[in-house]
Amino acid sequence: MDIKPVKYEGLDCLDSLLSTIAAYWGHQYELSFAQTWRFDYISSKDNTLTLGKRIVQNSNTIIKLFKNYHNIALTRYYNYDVDLLNNIKSNIQRSIPVGVWLDHFWTPWHESFKTAHGSHSFLIIGYDESNNLICTDPYYLKENCILTPEQLRNGYKSHVFFHLKGNEEKIINWGSIIINNLNATYSKDFPVALYNNIQKFANEILNNFNIKTETDGYKIIEQAPIIWNLAYVII
Repeated sequence: MDIKPVKYEGLDCLDSLLSTIAAYWGHQYELSFAQTWRFDYISSKDNTLTLGKRIVQNSNTIIKLFKNYHNIALTRYYNYDVDLLNNIKSNIQRSIPVGVWLDHFWTPWHESFKTAHGSHSFLIIGYDESNNLICTDPYYLKENCILTPEQLRNGYKSHVFFHLKGNEEKIINWGSIIINNLNATYSKDFPVALYNNIQKFANEILNNFNIKTETDGYKIIEQAPIIWNLAYVII
């Protein structure tokens, strides 16, 4: 498959994956972010999670809107099984790429390969005679990257199969969607919850923030959740 990576400023690896799939099938992707102006934060009295890990990204909402507005559905799986490689090949033979989340410790072209752990998503678009997988990484704008079956197995976190729900996108009333989301944002309850979460987070930063705890285990400091998740919210 000839799939060119598509990435825009501010998109993370999942967003870049969706924009690339949309372009491949001639669809748009922008309304996937129609409800993302929010700040979800989990309070934790027993401090079992770092502050960064309590900031919640809304990937499920983005995936749902991607289907509703742009006619492309994702089915996500979290278990590696012996049939995965054959299922990937089956999709590729039907010209359907497969999305995969891998520990970047096992991702050969990633800057953290064999040095640090974390999660990264990209597309599998082909395979060779040795069963090596040919990948496109939209976030890093890389093409024809090679991933061995062993690296897939060792680093596996989850994968997604894509389902095109129709050849043409739905007729979208952009103005109505924008107005509805603005009304929801400025409704009585939404700002209260939003600003309460911001206040909770600010208080915890003042009283409980420990840079060593937040970044421990991350050789690349930008990948620590306190930085990564905050950057995602700001963008």
